[in-house]
Amino acid sequence: MTRTRRLRFSILNLLLAMAIVALGVSLYLSQQKLQRANLELRELRSLAGHLTIDDPTKVQVIAVPMAEKHRYRFHIYLPAAHNYELFTYKGKLTAERLPERSRAVTKGRLLQSRGQDERSLLLDVVLQPNLDDSGYVFRISEDGWQHNGIYFDAGKPTWAGGGAKMMGEAVYCRGHQMIVDADKPAKLLLLDGQLAGGENVDDAVLIWIGPEAKSVEEAAANLGDRW
Repeated sequence: MTRTRRLRFSILNLLLAMAIVALGVSLYLSQQKLQRANLELRELRSLAGHLTIDDPTKVQVIAVPMAEKHRYRFHIYLPAAHNYELFTYKGKLTAERLPERSRAVTKGRLLQSRGQDERSLLLDVVLQPNLDDSGYVFRISEDGWQHNGIYFDAGKPTWAGGGAKMMGEAVYCRGHQMIVDADKPAKLLLLDGQLAGGENVDDAVLIWIGPEAKSVEEAAANLGDRW
């Protein structure tokens, strides 16, 4: 092979190598842009209350934005082959913001049973006046099915303007997707307040979902173990 042909061959190899490197860099940059776009899309979907299921074996929850005050909606995914319940509590909370009296916990209907496939549902919680104007009630519905409400017979709840100095509202999955193990509870909503003298209100509300419990004491204990 002459020197000229060797030089021409070397230049062709160099050009080919440069083309391969350029193609690799281009593919890498395109992949990075696509990943960033997917992350931004996921964040936007989360802000709108949409779930993205990456691990179908875990419980996943996100709050759906609602314009009306004291109206909440939760988009919930429950994996298959587990029993899940809805739990509510009205009363005083401990310093850890857990039920002070476990006997005041209320067990709702099953959201999911072991014989069912995985399911996605919408849980609505809204504070409304009682039909007979005797007080207020937190109405809870799951895809249209009514659960036991939380009743306030003496009028508006303290934390909703009925005498509390300040209101503490915690929507535990607002703007982001909450993911928990299938055997753990997941807090959805907490509403609390403080009286003028510094004492916490005695009609705080806590709503969560979790594995089926044999008793309200067990449900409260499971919540304490997780949180």
